[in-house]
Amino acid sequence: FIFFSTYDLYIPTRSWGRGGRPPKNLSIFIKMDIDNYEYRTLPQLAPYFNKINGLAVEFHELDIAAVKFTEIMDLLMNSFYIAHIHANLWRLNLCNKTS
Repeated sequence: FIFFSTYDLYIPTRSWGRGGRPPKNLSIFIKMDIDNYEYRTLPQLAPYFNKINGLAVEFHELDIAAVKFTEIMDLLMNSFYIAHIHANLWRLNLCNKTS
């Protein structure tokens, strides 16, 4: 597993083997749903983008974080291709019900 704090990237050292260092061919896929901390965490991961082979990120509160979202997308598009975007309109649909 991979654990993210707002300041560091942790990878369990037991997966590194006896050398005590991450393997040179380390390849990471990240699935991230960390309730608004994605805007702080993703820029901190930029130095590791060359080790990351894919991301699945749930972005929160796009209505109030549109500028941050755009900045993050610009950062990500320098290293990754967007394969899929899906808008979750649950809150919007819930608020617009007329029954």
